Amino acid sequence: MIASNARYWVVFCLLLCAVGLTGCDAGWVYRGGLESHAKSIAATQDGGFVWTGWNLDEDIIIRTRILRADGNGKKLWERVIEEQSFTITMGREVRQTDDGGYIVVAAASGPLRTLKAEGESQDAILLVRLNPNGETVWQRTYSGTSGATAFGVIETSDGFLVAGCMGPDLTYTTGPLYLLKVNTNGDKSWDVVHQSLTLSELLSGSINKTQDGGGVLAVTAFPDESGASKSSGVTLLKVSGTGDIAWQKTFMGLGRAHAFDVLQKRDGGFAFLGYTLSAGTADEKAYYLVRTDENGNSVWEKTFSGYGAYPLGAGLVENPDGSLVVGGTGLAAYESHMYIAKFSSSGQLLWEKTPGSDALWPLAAAGIDLSVRSGGGYLLAGERFPVDFTGTGGDGYVPSHAYVMPLDANGNRQWW
Repeated sequence: MIASNARYWVVFCLLLCAVGLTGCDAGWVYRGGLESHAKSIAATQDGGFVWTGWNLDEDIIIRTRILRADGNGKKLWERVIEEQSFTITMGREVRQTDDGGYIVVAAASGPLRTLKAEGESQDAILLVRLNPNGETVWQRTYSGTSGATAFGVIETSDGFLVAGCMGPDLTYTTGPLYLLKVNTNGDKSWDVVHQSLTLSELLSGSINKTQDGGGVLAVTAFPDESGASKSSGVTLLKVSGTGDIAWQKTFMGLGRAHAFDVLQKRDGGFAFLGYTLSAGTADEKAYYLVRTDENGNSVWEKTFSGYGAYPLGAGLVENPDGSLVVGGTGLAAYESHMYIAKFSSSGQLLWEKTPGSDALWPLAAAGIDLSVRSGGGYLLAGERFPVDFTGTGGDGYVPSHAYVMPLDANGNRQWW
């Protein structure tokens, strides 16, 4: 009888999924276009959440999506962000602003993005401010002198600070760190290019607020200006409210390292999450979690592969007790699953789990970003794939869909 009921429940969920939205599988799935991706998630002041990412639509245009939901995963509103002259806009980060609205940063590109020889594409930063109801307050693009792209944004006392890269080539390989400051109306206050810091993977960095009104960044960069070493590391740097670098430190992990997320801890120190691998190799990646003091000096460093974790994007949050929680992707039984792990303030692994890998309702999913839920627990956002991986049309194409999984304080998935 139990097995029979479980089958009926699965069939019921599949029917709901067919209409594009369901929370019956211990998560919330958004289906749109040929495929959809959730890149950034933020818990909201009322207990709900907002996420941004992008869709590949039927007309082969990539559009930024922003979706707001309540604490039960019910969609409150959704916005599609487009910008003239750009056929690609990819939402990179969303944050709720102090007034209850939202700020979204996206990477925008022209129609011939992949045709480098044509020279007809220039990257730009797309910044959008929304009111609490999701209505556009203003929408601006910024390209500096030679094109720019962005990976993050924070709110400041007098506007917003955007972090990205200036003048990247079309293969997303190298370019100097670019910081852009705008006021509350979106007007540019200043920008600065840090030529001495060459980013090696342009959209893999992170920026977060610091207690003194500046920002902390973790970026994937070459340790020397020319990039001659050929091995990238994580550069942790603190910047002032005017964009000046107060200090910067480089972490190489096992030989190469890549940045995902960064934060300032309540005690004034910092922590960042990325992945590391031996120089010259392309596999055997491991998560890389580093805790530093207030000056960026290492306090402890941890590498871990939890359940065969495959780091393709991950988020980092701090709990009130100083413990750190990592959310990302793990591999179990040759399938991709959400992964979450908790570490004490001293770096001890407390627990790690792959929620969604149980037999009743297995999920093939990848975790990309993590947020703390109001009232406790976590929200893990990313992508979900068909469990059977059959694709569409028999051509091997496997569509993904934006996915949000609610978790309790112990990392167990919750059923809405």
